Amino acid sequence: MWTGPARVRPHILSSQYEALRSQTVLGAMPLAVAAINREPSLLPGLKLRYVAADIGRSRPNLPNDKDSLSLRVMTQMRDLGVVAFFGPDGTCHTEAKLAAAWNLPLISHKCAGAHGSEKGSGLGATFARTLPPAYKASKSVVALLKAFGWTKFAIVAGDELTAAAQQMDAIKELAQANGMVITTEHRFADYIPRHISDMERIVDQTYYKTRVYVFLGEHIALVDFVKVLQRRGLLTEGEYAVVAVDDDIYDPSTAAITHADHLGQNSSNDVLAFRAVLKLTPSFPTNPHYE
Repeated sequence: MWTGPARVRPHILSSQYEALRSQTVLGAMPLAVAAINREPSLLPGLKLRYVAADIGRSRPNLPNDKDSLSLRVMTQMRDLGVVAFFGPDGTCHTEAKLAAAWNLPLISHKCAGAHGSEKGSGLGATFARTLPPAYKASKSVVALLKAFGWTKFAIVAGDELTAAAQQMDAIKELAQANGMVITTEHRFADYIPRHISDMERIVDQTYYKTRVYVFLGEHIALVDFVKVLQRRGLLTEGEYAVVAVDDDIYDPSTAAITHADHLGQNSSNDVLAFRAVLKLTPSFPTNPHYE
């Protein structure tokens, strides 16, 4: 019996950090397979094997289009006898549709993609994921804004290859339905710290239009965005706030700050600036037996 492929898609990920995290997940696959195979009562008479395919690497004989490449690799895997797919961790609409057509399960550990209505994601009957689709965050964002009475806000979001695109569209739709006003919206491309001038430009063009920002993007971009606000003196009097959406699950049992590595490289004033940030994260499992 085969399971696979556990797939890494760094070519559509938004940062080097995300690519490394995907490789970590892929590295856990041998441990999971070995643990299942050691317990004969789980699959009597059967042994799991997995096949991994990194479709982020260039292949001279295959097209560069990400959908064509992923579908070709999935087809090759199916022809090898694969009966289930794990992944991808970015977009998953096309792959889920193909798996459904074959009546094979596809389980994504981190797929933000969602097409169709809220009641039906439109991703096929054989698709499952361990995290909710990106647009689900819109309810939490709007509920938080309403709780503080913030009816006007600006949106700063990452590019269309990330979950930020769906989050922004869903937040705009729900906010307008609740009578809220979006004063301005700005997008930024794949972010790295040396592009901090992008954040400076966004702040220059928006700070006089809003006092509340909804930030949808990578943590490393959020750190630099808040840094720019702080160094412009906008956070000193508590007149500005940033509501950020984080895809990582926060574990309340630890005191560690998620993605603290980049934040720790900054001055104490930059760290202090995060008093103005409200971060929304997925809920940690509440089952006491969860491991």
